[in-house]
Amino acid sequence: MFQSKTAMKVISLLMATILWGYVIWETNPVIKPTIGNVPVQMLNTDSMEEKGLIILNPQDYTVDVKVQGKKKDAGNIKAGDIRVTADLEGCGEGEAVLELNVRTPENVSAVEVIPNKIVLNIDRITESEKEVRVIPDSPLPADAEIGSVTAEAEKVTVKGASTLVASVAYVSASIPTASMIDGESTQTASLIPVDAQGVQVAGVNVIPKNTEVSTTVYYTKTVPLIVETSGEPAEGKTASISVRENVTVRGRRNTIRNLSEIKGSVDISGMSESGSVAVRLELPGGVSLARGETDIEASIVINDEEPQHQDTDEQQTE
Repeated sequence: MFQSKTAMKVISLLMATILWGYVIWETNPVIKPTIGNVPVQMLNTDSMEEKGLIILNPQDYTVDVKVQGKKKDAGNIKAGDIRVTADLEGCGEGEAVLELNVRTPENVSAVEVIPNKIVLNIDRITESEKEVRVIPDSPLPADAEIGSVTAEAEKVTVKGASTLVASVAYVSASIPTASMIDGESTQTASLIPVDAQGVQVAGVNVIPKNTEVSTTVYYTKTVPLIVETSGEPAEGKTASISVRENVTVRGRRNTIRNLSEIKGSVDISGMSESGSVAVRLELPGGVSLARGETDIEASIVINDEEPQHQDTDEQQTE
């Protein structure tokens, strides 16, 4: 008896569900679903380019479209089934407010579009030459320094919206430090437009996009400086010399690896007054002063020679 009542309830519920579905299907009510992220297609972009105009900070615009239709027509509609367009014909430089045109499938209508307009900033296309700066992506080792950096293209053309082009301070040619070998090397670097803070400026084109960069890398070493004095000061004068103890030089790694000292010489011939004299360095082939080193000078102090006095006892004896 209990099982019979339970079975009847189940059958009744099933029949009610079937009947409700049949009624809904037959009556096919009107529904108003909202379809999100419908893409907006821009029309007549070619006419903008012909007039030398460009959209400032372009993006992929989307809208939400509320549609209306019978359930069997509007119930399964997707964003790709709706076409939303904005016409750029007649737009000029400055702010442009574009009305949206919506086309929906048959038997479905658009009730509301959010937003219902698109606001664009239209700028004039311009181009300008900008300086190329080669920038290693990381510091060199402490015992190395860049001897020279040369980009094949000293300046390149930056083209795009005038507002964006004006914000480009220079074009960066970034090169990986790891690829800068001991001595001379050449590599291809991508050219990136950046502002005064070094942040990339998007939306502009660089012509050309790449350049060849040649670099020379030296290794440095600090070694003792051995200075010899030649010549004699003026008659009746004595001289004392003081000079720095070390000097930092640079060269190819194999060239300076076994370098233990640098010799130099100072000529004090005929000096009668104190002063500085340039030290003539004897630098081996392929070795030069490191960056930051200036011409080395020795400080010469000239004094009067003390007179020689004979011993009094010796004079009396004579």
